[in-house]
Amino acid sequence: MYKNKNITVVIPCHNEEKGLISTKELIPDFVDNILVVCNACNDKSEDIAKRLNMQTITEFNKGYGNAYKKGFANLPVNTEIVVTCDADGTYETQNLDKILDEIIENNNDFINCSRFPLKEKKSMNKLNRIGNWGLTLWFNILCLSKIKDSQSGMWVFKKEILEKINIKSNNMTFSEEIKMEAILNKEINFKEINIEYYKRTGKSKLNAIEDGFENLFFLFKKRFQIKRKNKKEA
Repeated sequence: MYKNKNITVVIPCHNEEKGLISTKELIPDFVDNILVVCNACNDKSEDIAKRLNMQTITEFNKGYGNAYKKGFANLPVNTEIVVTCDADGTYETQNLDKILDEIIENNNDFINCSRFPLKEKKSMNKLNRIGNWGLTLWFNILCLSKIKDSQSGMWVFKKEILEKINIKSNNMTFSEEIKMEAILNKEINFKEINIEYYKRTGKSKLNAIEDGFENLFFLFKKRFQIKRKNKKEA
């Protein structure tokens, strides 16, 4: 526990048998539960996760969003704060206490952990940096916001907000969808902080161009859906 709060880390995992080890090493001992969602894995990821004393569940339908939805639906009942990160050892979870304080001490509900500005430029290739910049620009235009990283895979939030948002995406667009839902919900206090981002362990599964266009199209579609929903409720 951390300051009497039960913490669960949810990790989506698709064939990350190498990355899981470095990911586990970065997670502080005060974390109560580490839940690895083995998403259509055909390597030794599940065995390694169990060997590292991490809880595992399986989601057979491949997709980043599918993995997270399965994980959120299976959170331990005593979970109070949820932390997410990728299974490739890229996110600065070792300093999680400072991020948790933003929720526990400063009454925030959702923290987006921005990788930008990058402290180590070699941790992300140039094409991905450009793609992130473009997607975040459009995110901010559509949401009238000023965040720096719409594609970050590390978020820290109160479990209770899952009842206030509506997430449907099955794939990589899940990341920007949860942020858009949180940032446009007046009942949720949203904040972004900068974290360090490391070079990944293992091979990337990201298709920068294909995933980039899919994310861009989804931004417009999702924003229109929220606007239409708000009009009906007005």
